[in-house]
Amino acid sequence: MINRSLIRIRVFQELFTYFERENSSLPQSENRLFLSLDKINDLYFHFFSLISELTVLHEKRLEKRKEKFLQTDEDRNPNLRLLNNRLVKMLRESPLLQEFQEEKGFLWSRNEEFNVLKGILNDLEASDIYKKYKESEDTFEEDLAFWIAIFSKQIFKNKDLEEFLEDEDPVLWASYSLFIENMGVEILPRIDEVEQKLAEAKEMGDYRVQEIPISPVRIQKEFFLKTLRTIKKSEGKDLDSLFLPQYRDEEDYNFAKELLRSTVKHAQDHKQLIIDLIENWSIDRLVKADLYIIMMGITEMLMNNNIPINVTINECLEISKMFSTTDSSKFVNGVLDKAYNRLKEEKKIFKI
Repeated sequence: MINRSLIRIRVFQELFTYFERENSSLPQSENRLFLSLDKINDLYFHFFSLISELTVLHEKRLEKRKEKFLQTDEDRNPNLRLLNNRLVKMLRESPLLQEFQEEKGFLWSRNEEFNVLKGILNDLEASDIYKKYKESEDTFEEDLAFWIAIFSKQIFKNKDLEEFLEDEDPVLWASYSLFIENMGVEILPRIDEVEQKLAEAKEMGDYRVQEIPISPVRIQKEFFLKTLRTIKKSEGKDLDSLFLPQYRDEEDYNFAKELLRSTVKHAQDHKQLIIDLIENWSIDRLVKADLYIIMMGITEMLMNNNIPINVTINECLEISKMFSTTDSSKFVNGVLDKAYNRLKEEKKIFKI
């Protein structure tokens, strides 16, 4: 599911690209925006497919252990709780998930990335959670509780998984922008240069993935776990109706489009307003990230919606903490607060 926090992050990134690159076009930016939101939403369903993929790999391991020359009792008579897990059966029978997998494929078992899957299963099979599950009561509730526990307490804390997702698609982490900030630049460099720097940092051991507070990955993890808990409450009935839609409603989809379009359309007006509000400071000296966050915030204030002003400002502050300098949030907060008061005095804003 795509919420408005994710939308704001991606709109900000597209604004940065649009204003900092030559020959940018709004249609191209819109296309990139919605393609990236589609990819982020896909991750939600890929987490469900991960359950089935782990189970398939686990079954192959059990079969292989039966072929060992020196077998243990456990090799000959393995515990089949995981193979008979009722949630796995439900997921495999889900028309919506089957359709998704046919269209998008299996993310987790592609070529060399299969090692990531094996590593996750190694940790799962060695965990106390799994050991307790094998001895637990054979019920749907226990089957579901196992997957909730193993994801929340172990799989989602796996560093190899985080790096795999970041490598799979940087948009899931927005790592380019974070890396650019650490490089100490304001103008967006060529992406191939960034990729070269990333590769060099990884080779030297000076690079690691750090999950940001409202990253697309983290938000989709939360939506995934929320859905599993909803399945628990519904006793597993009508699974497809419990999957979250990509957007809560059409209004959120339109929110993304309008936020990008209106910020670009009214860029000069917003810049002039910012110039009027920052005393003894040139707009050319502003950190570019701060400038585009403030412009986006002003746009959202002026949009015809029911989003409270304090929500708009707080969301902009969170983005500034993620993508800009240490002191940026205070600056962004001050300018947006002044902008709201000015626009309210001019009777351009009526919401609070």
